[in-house]
Amino acid sequence: MYDPHLHLLIDDREVLYRTNLTRFVEHPQRVSLDPVLRAEAPWEGGDHISLWGSVLNYGAHYQMWYLAGLDARRTDPGRICYATSPDGVAWTRGDFDLHPLPDAPRNSLVYRDDLQPAIRRAYPFTVFREADDPDPQRRYKLIAYMHDAAGNRGYSVGHSPDGVHWTASARAHLPRGDRTAVGRDYAAGGYVMTCRGDHRARDRNTGHLPRRDIAVSRSPDLVTWTPGVRVFDADDDDPPATEFYGMPVFMWGNQWIGFLEYYDPLNEILNVQLATSRDGDHWERACSRRTYFDVGSSDSWDSAWVAFPPSPPLVAGGEMLLWYTGRPLAHRRPDGHPFPSAIGLARAPRDRFAGLRAGPDGGVLTTDWVEVGAPRLLLNVGAAAGPLAVAVTGGDGAPIQGFAEDDCDLGIQQGVDVEATWGGRNLAALVGQRVRLRIRITYASLYAYRFA
Repeated sequence: MYDPHLHLLIDDREVLYRTNLTRFVEHPQRVSLDPVLRAEAPWEGGDHISLWGSVLNYGAHYQMWYLAGLDARRTDPGRICYATSPDGVAWTRGDFDLHPLPDAPRNSLVYRDDLQPAIRRAYPFTVFREADDPDPQRRYKLIAYMHDAAGNRGYSVGHSPDGVHWTASARAHLPRGDRTAVGRDYAAGGYVMTCRGDHRARDRNTGHLPRRDIAVSRSPDLVTWTPGVRVFDADDDDPPATEFYGMPVFMWGNQWIGFLEYYDPLNEILNVQLATSRDGDHWERACSRRTYFDVGSSDSWDSAWVAFPPSPPLVAGGEMLLWYTGRPLAHRRPDGHPFPSAIGLARAPRDRFAGLRAGPDGGVLTTDWVEVGAPRLLLNVGAAAGPLAVAVTGGDGAPIQGFAEDDCDLGIQQGVDVEATWGGRNLAALVGQRVRLRIRITYASLYAYRFA
């Protein structure tokens, strides 16, 4: 949810001072201990579906593109399936005859890269709906990792008027790994891809054992991509075997967020940390590398892996909905053992990825310079048991007349959109000016602020 006037408090990039405030991660909570979608249809590979795809909302329903289990896991062109839901919990599979199979003439398959029969895989993939595309036949776009029988790695691109009827178009060959994600850059234009570094094939050829890392690449059109530039690799503060499996990326507020897949191959555990960037090119791990979303209990269906799709969370009222793929085991399962995988759902209050917490003695946040982008100042505040107050200050650090803490009307409040006013007035007189905000909270958590 790109919004240049929304300022998250995941990191200190826009913070001048903070006193008695502790940063913490707001963990999404599972909607249910069971998946919201399991492999049940005959074309879904028995026990294996995954959200190596996307979820979008359009009108009154949600659209999901997910990956069904592959025939023998390597020989099928890739079965991209489609389902819809009114609430994100109960899903209805599509019923189409677009790609009939011997055991299922009608099914939910909507995309197979059949232009080249030698395609071995077409996953993972990212789907966008771009309402601003002047060609209605190209409002939906898809980019999928591709691996063919000749050993070429790269990406297959498709477009569609409705997300169901797809036309495969250009194919790009790039020496990259298969866990990729693509985010649209609403500020600079074009697209950002996170992938594994271009160096992996070279490393293998020279006898080095490559580790999974994260690289960033850019494209204006989903077809032509810049070389991948590594942004994350395990360092001395990580356990020796640590790898990064992938990183879905998206713009939220005025910055980028990455769901960094933290992979422990020794124990076959994969969970998610937060990463942040202001430009999509330069990244850092956030919140002291704490886990953002963890695997389930040891006997649960998602006890080994949890991974989010390339698409961002979706907003439903005051909440964010986050679908994910879960597994009880993965690469190093015993020979002949099933490969179960399903799709779950978690939720969190809107814009609450991480925040700053103050105890009963209170804490103060002073922002760096920020432009007042609109008349209303809205705070995202959790569990307030003490008063809130905001001062708007100028270059000398003193409050602008009429906008001191004592003028602020806030008391004890909580919510994702708590509006600050001063004597009943908002910031209309200051729109367009650069100011600093001094926010005082007591027994509360502050996640974000925005001008609306």
